[in-house]
Amino acid sequence: MTAVVYAEQHWTTPRGRAVRMQYREGTNDWNTINAVMEDEYALAELPALSGLALDVGAHVGAVSVALAADNPNLHVVAVEPLSVNCAMIEHQRQVNGLADRLSVVCGAVDGASSPAHVEIRYDYEGNIPVFHHRFVGNTPFDKTHPADRWSVERAKRWTLAALLAQFGSVDFLKIDCEGAEFGFFEAPEDNARVRLIYGEWHSVDTRVEANYAVRTQAELEQLLTSTHMLEFPGPQSGHGHFIARLR
Repeated sequence: MTAVVYAEQHWTTPRGRAVRMQYREGTNDWNTINAVMEDEYALAELPALSGLALDVGAHVGAVSVALAADNPNLHVVAVEPLSVNCAMIEHQRQVNGLADRLSVVCGAVDGASSPAHVEIRYDYEGNIPVFHHRFVGNTPFDKTHPADRWSVERAKRWTLAALLAQFGSVDFLKIDCEGAEFGFFEAPEDNARVRLIYGEWHSVDTRVEANYAVRTQAELEQLLTSTHMLEFPGPQSGHGHFIARLR
């Protein structure tokens, strides 16, 4: 594993609150944080949130921190599979005074039929673009890259049903989890307990290790359309953002 150099910087959230975020130099951490704070997810357009929010695929916690800082009546649960990233989210919540309203679940999301623990590949040593994204778990990569050039972590699998059972119904869900959204949204009765979803869907499902599965926008529509009204601002071929509002 290449040595990691940590740094910190102040940012302004989409609604103008000052926050401090830790990042790793030479990775996409800074770019990801900056994109969130510049409002990639259009968080500033949301009404004032209260109740519970889930940040699935939380990475280093940029969305989690922005949501909690901008919505003082909101409790945010950050769900992230890599323990190195979970440690950074723990740091972000402490330095920003959010320990009472930002919780961390260190685990991977998927459906109930998937294994109880999920292998997460990360920290690739080699190809520069992939190396830059090395702390994004299970990011798609060229299958010609040797598998032994990755680190692997086994993360506990969390279903939407399990998260609902532990934390209650969800007012807002942000999800960006490299294809696992197709398993996560498998049960309409659970989807019906999530009021608003802002997410990214992926045309490549990285859970399928031997030969990554190609997924479609229509598949996600089939999972959510009975409970939610959907919008897809991006291309139909994917990947891209989507918005789902409870009917």
